[in-house]
Amino acid sequence: MDLHPILERLQALEARSAATCRAPGERAAETPAPAFAAQGRLPLQDLAVQVADFGALDAPLAASDAARLHRASRPAKFGHRERTLLDASVRHTGEIAADAVELAWPAAQREAVLREVADALGTGPLEARLHALLVYGPGQFFKPHQDTEKHDGMVGTLVLAWPSAHIGGPLRVRHGSGEFAFSSQQLGHSSELRWCAFYADCRHEVLPVEEGWRVALTFDLVVPAAAAGSGGDAAPDARLQVLLQTEFGTDGPPRLQPWALLLDHEYTEHGLRWHLLKGPDRARVAALRAAARPLGLSLHLALAELHQTWSAEHPDGRSRRGRPSGAPEPGELIDSSLTLDHWVDEDGGTGSRHAMSIAEDDLHGFSDTDEAYLVDEQYEGYMGNWGETLDYWYRRAALVIQSPAAAERSRFQRDPVGVLNELQALASHRGQAEELARRHARLGDLIAPEGRLQDPARLQACAAIAAALPDAEAATGRVHACRRAGAGRAAGCPRPRMAAVAVGRLGPACRPGTRLDGARRRGGCGRAAQRPVARSGTRLRPRRPRRRPGAGVAGPGDGRPRARRPGARRPSPGGTDTRPAPGGTGSRPGGRLRRGRRLAHPAAGGTAPRAPAPPRG
Repeated sequence: MDLHPILERLQALEARSAATCRAPGERAAETPAPAFAAQGRLPLQDLAVQVADFGALDAPLAASDAARLHRASRPAKFGHRERTLLDASVRHTGEIAADAVELAWPAAQREAVLREVADALGTGPLEARLHALLVYGPGQFFKPHQDTEKHDGMVGTLVLAWPSAHIGGPLRVRHGSGEFAFSSQQLGHSSELRWCAFYADCRHEVLPVEEGWRVALTFDLVVPAAAAGSGGDAAPDARLQVLLQTEFGTDGPPRLQPWALLLDHEYTEHGLRWHLLKGPDRARVAALRAAARPLGLSLHLALAELHQTWSAEHPDGRSRRGRPSGAPEPGELIDSSLTLDHWVDEDGGTGSRHAMSIAEDDLHGFSDTDEAYLVDEQYEGYMGNWGETLDYWYRRAALVIQSPAAAERSRFQRDPVGVLNELQALASHRGQAEELARRHARLGDLIAPEGRLQDPARLQACAAIAAALPDAEAATGRVHACRRAGAGRAAGCPRPRMAAVAVGRLGPACRPGTRLDGARRRGGCGRAAQRPVARSGTRLRPRRPRRRPGAGVAGPGDGRPRARRPGARRPSPGGTDTRPAPGGTGSRPGGRLRRGRRLAHPAAGGTAPRAPAPPRG
């Protein structure tokens, strides 16, 4: 597939980094080692193991001692989402808990191994926490699975194979299309320990042991809390900066849509942090951060969810309504949507969890979104006029880059109340008028839609912002946006005073004697300008007509109660009279409209009901 120019540059930087790491005169391997797993060796004398109620482990371990160790173990469980299960058809091995195992591993030798693991996997500093001692007997295995994050900051797993004669039982690790094999079988005469490390999101399995006993120590690899502030350092690449300038229009009109890079590894909400990025994700994100920061671009980590709806088809081509024959398969794509949520800012803080839609053309990656990222699926049978459907949900992590204008707009979509509060705070300080105008220019078309401003508190904030804008034309537009958004007494907006304050600040931009509803008032703008500007947080309440108990329904326009005729119909919501005007067309007074709808007469500002359709036949 064709890569985006930014991705092509990242690929070139990775190739250059790999060439730099090779020793002088060393050739590149035809099949380079994967970045998700690594293996190595360490001297046998560097580690000693003591097991409670068993004693020290000999090296190599005799078959009789290994069988006795297996009898001292208990059947191993495994995690499935929120549950811990015991099923020998999935995991069949013996386990000894970490609190029953004591290690004598000098700190210098341990740190040397961990540095080698970190360099091979491409992570920062690592800590190793013992998880368990596992004993596999003949025929025992562990089916493909992923390790759960047992600690904060856990990124991988380290396996130490103890010298014990056995055949079979290899460990296979897969990530995407890559596969890594670690063979632990030996005849029992080894004088060294073998280790294998891989990322926790990799699917891995232990194949059945054919003969003998496979003994292994497993550790959880954890990034220490002291490394929380680091996410990988990289020098800015000039070519990458040019590509970012072209993409985001830093020298021209800014790009208003987000640009996202899908990450290869999987991350949970707790594991999505800058310093916990894995393998190539860490290097790519570091290069983009170094190039984007001098340009003033905004960067976030987020979780992208892809939801696809497919038509369900059956292989045999036959299906009965509600009772399909055979397992359904996806046919034609009906709908697809992409959303971003669980935002992590550059300081590591998690922001609002409101989802934001993103176009598929703005989402780029080095790998396709396939079954490896599938988190849920659902089959839906016939539902009325709808046919059978299959829904799939995929979840991946992404690096989201935005121009300052796009970042401001997306933040308003996630948290409109918080942004309006900030703008209202700027409006209360006269020295912040230019900053207010700059931020308002980015958000003007988002604040204006009527559906966003029905809340009186938001109308109050928008009116205060309009009163403080230095540009008369922009202020006029904001005032009339408040008006169009329902800034009337029925909507609960403090229009009479706040509108006068805002219009009074506009000066020559408004006509003398004009207010928001278009009516004339005495004094005009001059009188309104004499009133002090409402400060941020001031609560202005509109006057509402009082209604005495039993006084009937208020008449239109005069605000006074009007008695209702006996048997008369109640007016529709909003005070609109549904009776036709004298001489008008429509339904009979007091009668019902067709299909139970109540329509307002044109004389009352509504639409006349349509005449009944002629009978058929």
